[in-house]
Amino acid sequence: MDSKQQAEDMCAPISTWKSHSQNLCLSCFEKFKQPCACSERISTGCLTLDSVLGGGIARGRVVEIFGPESCGKTSLAVCIMAEAQKQFPNDNVVLMDLESSFDINYGMRLGLQKKNCYIGAPNSGDQALKVCIDCHSCPVM
Repeated sequence: MDSKQQAEDMCAPISTWKSHSQNLCLSCFEKFKQPCACSERISTGCLTLDSVLGGGIARGRVVEIFGPESCGKTSLAVCIMAEAQKQFPNDNVVLMDLESSFDINYGMRLGLQKKNCYIGAPNSGDQALKVCIDCHSCPVM
């Protein structure tokens, strides 16, 4: 098989995906518009974001917040964690600080309590995934 044929064979799944992507995206969007089955929600502190998320972040779920540097990811996460500590004072909250930029004093100024709060700073993606799996299997928010 020549290299041109190999390239065409590799691109076939991409062209198939592109032809169905608009319908796929629309059907996914429709699923997100439906209310979540989880009744316990944690406010993000932003009414518009809470509205989009169906009332906030679902309790007991692993949530990933991503974006460019200095866009407010940590601030949003800490505000959600502080709200979770208010609503569910006996539950644990965990922050995976992948950028190694978290300042506990800043977190406390945003309302975060040290009690039942765990900050992880993994060195690799594998470590981060292991911590997330371990946290998800125990009663952690």
